[in-house]
Amino acid sequence: MKTLMLTSLLLPFALNAKEFDVIIKNVTVISPLNPYQASVADKRWVGIQDDKIKTISTKALNDVDANVIDGTGKFVIPGLMDAHVHLNRMPGLPFELSKFNEKEIAELESLQQQYLQRQGKNYLYYGVTQVLEPGASKESMSLFQSNGVAPTSYFCGAVPIYQGYNAQGINYEHLHEKRPYFVHQHGDPSHQYENHILESHSPKQLIKHMADDGAICTKVYLEDGFGERSDIPLIASNTLEELKSASEQHGLKMMAHANATDMQRLGLNHQVDVMAHGNWNWLDESKESRKGVSDELPAKVKAVADDIIRSGVVYQPTLNVMRALTDVMREGHIIQPEYKTVLSEAQIAWYQTEAGQWFAREMKSGWGNMSDAQKIARFEFNQQLGKRVLNYIYQNGGLISLATDTPPAPTYASQPGLATYWELKDMHAAGMSLASILAAATLNNAKAFSLDKQYGTVETGKVANLLLLNANPLHSVEAYNLIDTIILNGEPLSRTYLEITK
Repeated sequence: MKTLMLTSLLLPFALNAKEFDVIIKNVTVISPLNPYQASVADKRWVGIQDDKIKTISTKALNDVDANVIDGTGKFVIPGLMDAHVHLNRMPGLPFELSKFNEKEIAELESLQQQYLQRQGKNYLYYGVTQVLEPGASKESMSLFQSNGVAPTSYFCGAVPIYQGYNAQGINYEHLHEKRPYFVHQHGDPSHQYENHILESHSPKQLIKHMADDGAICTKVYLEDGFGERSDIPLIASNTLEELKSASEQHGLKMMAHANATDMQRLGLNHQVDVMAHGNWNWLDESKESRKGVSDELPAKVKAVADDIIRSGVVYQPTLNVMRALTDVMREGHIIQPEYKTVLSEAQIAWYQTEAGQWFAREMKSGWGNMSDAQKIARFEFNQQLGKRVLNYIYQNGGLISLATDTPPAPTYASQPGLATYWELKDMHAAGMSLASILAAATLNNAKAFSLDKQYGTVETGKVANLLLLNANPLHSVEAYNLIDTIILNGEPLSRTYLEITK
């Protein structure tokens, strides 16, 4: 009898339960079908409950308690994913503060705090609702999320070797503190560590540690030197094999830092899943291209590109890298009005000071008698090499991923969100169709990192990370800068709310 009475008391509340939190009415839904095509559905009603898309209907949805957004004349697409970013440090800040006085240090610390508080909003302002940091830890992810509204974040565990790329100059005794996922190899000065530390940095154990920390991928460094140099120790083949096997065992994809023809070949030989950079370093074969001998890709470059396509490796062109390294050398680049969307007046002013120009000076040094214009031209040439490889892989059916490597170095020309938008424009300029760019920024990235059950398309049951655009992204790449509303985990955020305050 008591059970019946309780049911009758709860019934009115059940009948009046809120069906939707958010309704987008009369909107055009655009969603990628595959890497080259998108579906377009006009006059749809999208119902969101909690953080999920509950329904997409041709009929009007009604809920007096819902937040109704008028989508008439607007377009809903999945939120973007930038699958290669570096978080939590303001681009261009000096690493060594000992040469600054107390007042200057206080100013730099203030700028860093401004950056921490804005980085999440800056990504969202340009429609990035998911980010992947391929060299982080669960602690740095917590820091990113602790500074206000921010995209959903994921990370790879980066696996450097002793004195290898991203671990150069670190004494072996301190390596496990500064690089928590470094891998121990035969020949390392292992006498400096107790056996339990060495065992924890074996390929099998460190991958387990990484997976337990919440990583969704493993990042290895295939880098033996810059340009044609080969003066950086390279990870051993048997270590790579063990890391790949352990990663597969724990369901982690393997991403390879590799931006040269020979290093990408090495990654292919070890069956990496994601190539974390475009190929802009053609080594000796770039000389042939520089002379204008042929518009075709050189044989070795083409062979690597063909194998990337054939093996289904996800290709991150990261055009932003060469662009940002080039633009930091351009006089007055930082005064471009676009920077005002992501940087405060104080940050822009500091970048123009002598201290703020330190990396620009470093980029211009060590070139002999070359003029600044010649230095810039050299980097522009490498940009074009990267675009040519991207175009070839795209034209021949490869899987392309939106990824910027923001910032690729301490260059102020690579800022969260804005760099992502410029990357989309550069991908289009390199020959990618607008439908393929949408897929690269959404579906391809979701599939690449096994997140496609949650993200990548506008479908019922998926996480409501969406963009409401004022223009059709299948008609113009500039549509990605004409955002009306960002919906993050079901919560609408107007773009004006995300604007920077001076």
